[in-house]
Amino acid sequence: MVIGCMLLSIGGVPIVTSIVTNVFGDMESLFAGAMSAINSVISEVMKTRVRYVRTERYYLYFSYSGEFMLVLISEVEDPRLNQLADAVLSEVLKVVKDYDPSSLMYNLEMQKLIENVIKDSLTKHLPSISSVTKVADMLIASAESFRGSMKLGLGKIIFLPEELKAEKIDVKVKGEEDVKELVNSFLDGDFERAASETPALFKSDLARILYAKAALKMNSFPPDAKAPPLSRVYSVIMSVEDSLARKLLMAELRRFLEAGTYYEREKLIDENLFELIEKIKAVHSDAGAVYMALALPTGRREIIEVVEPLIGEKHQHVRHALKATLSILK
Repeated sequence: MVIGCMLLSIGGVPIVTSIVTNVFGDMESLFAGAMSAINSVISEVMKTRVRYVRTERYYLYFSYSGEFMLVLISEVEDPRLNQLADAVLSEVLKVVKDYDPSSLMYNLEMQKLIENVIKDSLTKHLPSISSVTKVADMLIASAESFRGSMKLGLGKIIFLPEELKAEKIDVKVKGEEDVKELVNSFLDGDFERAASETPALFKSDLARILYAKAALKMNSFPPDAKAPPLSRVYSVIMSVEDSLARKLLMAELRRFLEAGTYYEREKLIDENLFELIEKIKAVHSDAGAVYMALALPTGRREIIEVVEPLIGEKHQHVRHALKATLSILK
């Protein structure tokens, strides 16, 4: 989800800076931080036309044309933003075709026009469901800091109605093998492998839990991720014997299907916090590792503080997610 945009000269001099989405109310240092990142790579930008830079807090997506450079700033990673940056710059170039960067530096009227073009272009492009989910996770994690201080201007969300029916799944079951390797793939961010190889272990309830969790993660990505259909995921969830795991997975599934259900999963985590933590602590067992995957992401500091030392230097995907959540909770 784009929160800011900058139009610069190809040499890195800002022409227009625009706040697009003020979600957290903390935007004063946004462009200073972005400029610091841009300045640190400007020599590389000039040589190789860098398209993507990841900073400690933000993701920057670059587009170039002639004397101009456009940067989209996002708080969540979204590969689609490279394409979006190109589309926005294309629209901007239509209004600046008779200007060079130096003539725009002090032309307030043109700067305002460019800012409006940028915002109009961005509103035509909806964020991916993964971006919306990540932002919602961040909002949940930081809910305490918002309480009593500001209201989030989120309008009513309307989903297309969708009815799920159980789908028959034919798999060749190998037996109750160790699912730890596939859990490790999940924690490393390889959800496709976790979803594609767990069906062979479906005699194990843990494998069914892991499959459903991985498939749900894949469904939050853009369509080219080729995620398992939700009807199939629903079938597997209904076959999960572990009551708590089944409820958590069903709550996560409902996020895709029914407005107003986003907080159900966090409520379940709150109600079963002690049990979840005890299960996660047995991380050296398959069950503990699966429950770690099942409980994440979460805004509950108690779970994060248990998970962080357990993973140590492993699982870069999880470590990055935990770091992002902890930075919000501070």
